[in-house]
Amino acid sequence: MDKSLKINMDTSLETLQPILKRGRDVWDQINMPKREFLQRVAKIRKAMAKEGIDVLLVYGSGVNDYGNQCYVSNFVTKLTAGALVVIPRKGDLTLFFEGSSREAKLGQRVTWVDDVRSSLAGVFSSTGSLAGDCVNYLEEHKLIPSKLGFAGLRELMSYRELQRLVEGVKACKVVDAGHIIRDMRVVKSARECDQIRRASRLVSNALGTIPGMVLTHMDERSLEAKIDWTLRLQGVEDVRILMARPQNCPRDAGWALRPATEAPIAAGETVIVYLAASFERYWAEGIRTFVAEKTSFAKADDEKAHELYQRVAAAMQPGKSTAQFYKEAVKEIGRNAAGNQRHSLANGIGLSLKEFPVISGKETDQLAESMCFALRIAVEDQKSATVMMGNTIYLSEKGPEVLT
Repeated sequence: MDKSLKINMDTSLETLQPILKRGRDVWDQINMPKREFLQRVAKIRKAMAKEGIDVLLVYGSGVNDYGNQCYVSNFVTKLTAGALVVIPRKGDLTLFFEGSSREAKLGQRVTWVDDVRSSLAGVFSSTGSLAGDCVNYLEEHKLIPSKLGFAGLRELMSYRELQRLVEGVKACKVVDAGHIIRDMRVVKSARECDQIRRASRLVSNALGTIPGMVLTHMDERSLEAKIDWTLRLQGVEDVRILMARPQNCPRDAGWALRPATEAPIAAGETVIVYLAASFERYWAEGIRTFVAEKTSFAKADDEKAHELYQRVAAAMQPGKSTAQFYKEAVKEIGRNAAGNQRHSLANGIGLSLKEFPVISGKETDQLAESMCFALRIAVEDQKSATVMMGNTIYLSEKGPEVLT
């Protein structure tokens, strides 16, 4: 490969977060049956017993960080609100969510948890908050004092709510138990892998419609709308799209993936499309590079960049530490391209777009069978001709399998 090429890899891709989750919202009990969640809860309780935890509080929030509570309940909120699952060592689970009581009926359609309770804020609630309702629940069930485990609360709950909860359970011993949920979510079950495969097929299909897509008005918004429409028709829950046009950016300033604008696209321009979609809670993503023609797009195929991507991905093998894979990948890149490695290579993907493990030289996690990753690279030459590619990858016992 031409030594003038340079590599840019970044996992810190951020898209606009929608206020309302407006896509398909169902619980397909064939793809994700109740027994899948019961097995997860049994495993969680085994870990709780080992650490002497009497009650585990699992919290998630918004339309980006719902993975924790969804992992044990399948429940997600339609708005940027929080939800908390109470898991006692024995007995039934209880789910609190921020919303009106009429939403509880809707929520019960997508969760196996029978006890679903709404928590309204301010004058509409006797306690004024989800934290207050949780404290009342613990008191009613004589779980104060006890040993409580927090999972996701310190990272995701608002400061005022967290302080209210901590004050309400000050008679309890509180420990950080986020690792219990994290360690389980890192390695996907067979059904989770199937869900990610389904989401990956939808992403691949949508990216595959871009070449030859006829646009009356050649601009970013029109392209984004076409992609979104294609995915919504296939029943996705959420769509995230970013774009980049490297040729429009000054060479010294650099380029970045960003939300689409109404800027027109001229024939001959390179357009990079980042696409992520969730289907039945699970995410997949892909990145492709296209060249604009008069009223449509053609895929920009760069054989050398593709071969480099394949070699980097092939080094991802079960049993390696993330740091070892990182070093091997950077070495492979160094043999084929010039430039600095500024960011991590990849990150886990599943119920969230960004999950553990993160691939970088500082992490010590082990790669394991049934992990799923988002792996991205960008190759740029001296003329600023850029090809960026990214895929969702499933790590099997035989090595990586590209799903998108």
